Order: sequence, then C-alpha cells, then structure tokens
Amino acid sequence: MNSLAIGQTVDPVKLDFSSKKIKNTTYEVHLTATIDAPYHIYSQTTSKQASSPTSVSWEENRSVRLKGKLREIGELKTEYIEIIDATLAYYEDKVSFVQVVKVKGNLPVTLRGKINYTACRDEQCLPQQSIVFSVVLK
Repeated sequence: MNSLAIGQTVDPVKLDFSSKKIKNTTYEVHLTATIDAPYHIYSQTTSKQASSPTSVSWEENRSVRLKGKLREIGELKTEYIEIIDATLAYYEDKVSFVQVVKVKGNLPVTLRGKINYTACRDEQCLPQQSIVFSVVLK
C-alpha cells in the first residue's frame, strides 16, 4: 500500500537529459521536462517579479563551448497579471530546453549543469527544485 506522509510532496516534473549529434563535433543537449497536470513551470523569460523563471547553468568545461542561447521548445502560454503589471510565461505538459554545444578535443566528454525550476498550479507553487545533471557527448 502506497501512502504519503503528512507534509511530503511529490515533484510533478519528470526530467530527462540527452544529447543528439547534429554535426561532426556539434551536439544538441536536451533537458526535457514532462509536467503532470494541473502543474506548470515557468519559461526562462518570465518576469522575475511575478514568478521564479526556470534557469540552467553549466559547469565550466574546457572541452565544450556553448553556441547561442538556450532555446525552449514547447507550447508557451502567457497570462497577464494586472495587479503586478507583469506577464507570466509558462509551459504545461512538456517543454525541452535545448543548448547547442561544440566539442573541442577527444570524445567522450561529460557536460554537467544544474536546472532550477518551480512547479505551480493556480495560485500555489511548490518549493523551487535544483537538479544537478550530466550528459555524455560521444
């Protein structure tokens, strides 16, 4: 029998980390969040005064160079909140955060980072999560 202790929460966000070779030494690193209804997570571009935007940081690695900005792939929803004069940008169901990287030197290379996000529903948010991850580029 499964039961939750009082005060225990289950994270409604499942993360998957992967890489895809797109050229000889160029890869896409995918951080894919699958979000249980009725929750959502915020875009990295949402207003900080209104919510906690998702953020991704990368551990320094001399064998890897980031190319361009972190992209978001998913159905972006927006909602204007008049009382704070800000627009929330968020994802429900699924979103992929994608970073293109170029590898310098020999393979395989391990790229490490951290993703911070907050899962919310209606007016209630769970505590922010910080997940350390690693992806092997080969």
